This record gives sequence, structure tokens and C-alpha cells, in this order.
Amino acid sequence: MRTVAVSTAVVVAVVLCGTVQGMDRGAQMIDSIGARLSPLDDNDGVSVVISGEQAVQNTGGDWAFLLGGQYGTVSPGFVDDDEFWSVTAGLKWYLMPPTSIAATFTYGQYDKPYTPDYRSLALELKQRLLPADAAIAPFVTLGCNVYSSDAFYEKDGQVSLYHDEVSSDVAASAGAGIDVSMTDDMVIAIEGVYTESENTDDGWVMGVSMKYYWK
Repeated sequence: MRTVAVSTAVVVAVVLCGTVQGMDRGAQMIDSIGARLSPLDDNDGVSVVISGEQAVQNTGGDWAFLLGGQYGTVSPGFVDDDEFWSVTAGLKWYLMPPTSIAATFTYGQYDKPYTPDYRSLALELKQRLLPADAAIAPFVTLGCNVYSSDAFYEKDGQVSLYHDEVSSDVAASAGAGIDVSMTDDMVIAIEGVYTESENTDDGWVMGVSMKYYWK
């Protein structure tokens, strides 16, 4: 897969019962910075990821806005090694304390000619196996990612557009991870996700990040 996928998820229908307690650890905002490694079938990617989660007002913390950015390299890329960047925005719904669903849209670009920009629409289901404020809190994820890309080349100042060999695809993913508490407000998150699709590279996306919970 030529994009470094942000972890993604399946559509789930859930009947909500009982009282929802909102964002993890009762936070109003969650900031995260980390590194991501993606050893795929035909290339390896490494990137730095910054993301944030902000509770939507008047929803009791049950809904949150998502915003993030990513910068990294792919080796080998479309043309030798290739740098890329992406921005992500979305919305997250806390169904109940251990369960959440996130919908995100990502737009990214590679920095060399003959390489595409790309768009991704993803859904993510995250199920915690222990409460978020446990000393070690494991979780699992399931996902679905629909993405497309266009390529271009530039010659003598003229730009010609064309479709990449694979202009769109759907990838499924499954993963697991743990949150390790450092303080009441800070955790180290470690996660691994395996992605598989019909037309592009399959493989693992692994990451480690520091998260801070603002209350």
C-alpha cells in the first residue's frame, strides 16, 4: 500500500444502553505525538504523526473532533525514496466507555514527479478490554479504508494528468495495542495494525506515541 495508512475501521451497528461517560479518562482534549513504521510488501514507510481530539460542546464528551498531520518517507517510493505529508480530519463517537467509532478523511501528497496525491475515507472501531485509566489498558481495532490516488508528470513546463495503475482500492485492517500509564494524565500508546487489500501492498503499520489528556 503506497499510502501510510492511519489505522482504519469497519461500519458497526450498536444499540446504545446505559450512561455514556464521554472521552477517555474524562478528558476534554487529547493531544498525541508519535512515530509510525509501515513495513509493507514492496516498500517501507516511516513517519512522525501529530494528532488531537477535542470534545464537542454540549454532547457530554460523547462526540469529539479529530485533527492530525503526518510527515515521512517511503523507501523505495514511486521514484526512488519519496517524502510525503498528509492531513486528517474527522469525528469520533464514544458509544460507551470502552467502545468508540471514528470516521476520518485524509488528504496527502508525495513530493516528486510521477507520484500521486491521495485521498482516504476511513472508519475505525476501537474496543478497550480494560478501562482507559487502568495502569495497562489493552485494546483491539477493526477497520475499513477506501482510498484513491492520481499521478502526474511534468515535462518542459507542461503538466499532463493520468490515472495511476491502481486509482482506487479498499483495505481492511485488524489490530491491537496497549496504553501504558505514565501519570494520571499521560500515557504511552503502542499499537500494531495489519492491513490487506485487493490491489495494493499488504503489511503492518506499527506505532508508538505519547498521549496527554487535558481535563
